[in-house]
Amino acid sequence: MMEIGYYIIIGIILLAILNIILDIINPIIAKERRNRVTNESDLWIWGIFYYNPDDPRIIVPKKIKGLGWTFNFAKPISIIIVCVILVFIILSMIYTYSK
Repeated sequence: MMEIGYYIIIGIILLAILNIILDIINPIIAKERRNRVTNESDLWIWGIFYYNPDDPRIIVPKKIKGLGWTFNFAKPISIIIVCVILVFIILSMIYTYSK
């Protein structure tokens, strides 16, 4: 049986692969919409959650450039990804503390 450390390493590798794929796909999708948005402040809920149903990207740069990436919460897959990550973290904590 695999230890929890192996699951964490596999999870990190899968997230890295997902990040590489999205880094390749996002600029291709974004080329067509770069100049369409006039007031991006309206697209940020409370200044931290990006919500734009017209944007085809799933992961977008954060509002303040250079601080990383965030999800476009207008896309259902983004919410699913966040929930899967949270469930993985919670299950890992439960498994670790039960030993």
